[in-house]
Amino acid sequence: MELNNGQKIGLVGGLLAVVGVFLPWVSFMGISASGLQLAQLGAGVFVYLTLIFGILALVGSIISGKKGAIILLVFGIIGLLWMLLFLGLFLNTLAALGGGTAVAVGLNILGIGVWITIIGFIIAMVGGIMALKESKTAPPMPMEQPPQEEMQQF
Repeated sequence: MELNNGQKIGLVGGLLAVVGVFLPWVSFMGISASGLQLAQLGAGVFVYLTLIFGILALVGSIISGKKGAIILLVFGIIGLLWMLLFLGLFLNTLAALGGGTAVAVGLNILGIGVWITIIGFIIAMVGGIMALKESKTAPPMPMEQPPQEEMQQF
């Protein structure tokens, strides 16, 4: 199975999105918690859906043709929007609790996993766009020609 360039880029993006869930999402005073650890503390919906969206982006990147490109693009977009929603709710909660200072601290405690996941979904989205364009410009597969009969001489 040969992947086109968009699929390869989407594969990298999907992998980054999935790996980001296992990396630290919060790091504060030498203590860090991965996305899965935060899921056990009450952020389960966000983390588990992020993981599912990343896996679906991976699946889309390995399905050939227009269908795979659309799956990759859709879950790249959904995953990115989902992570931006998470980030917005996190910062909004901090702003409500402590104002601008709390938001600044919140941005500093966000771990590498959140940023890797966001970057992964952006890359998956770009890969989906590229794969969709490549699937439209790909030449049609040649149909197998039936064997031609040789002319018989009389």
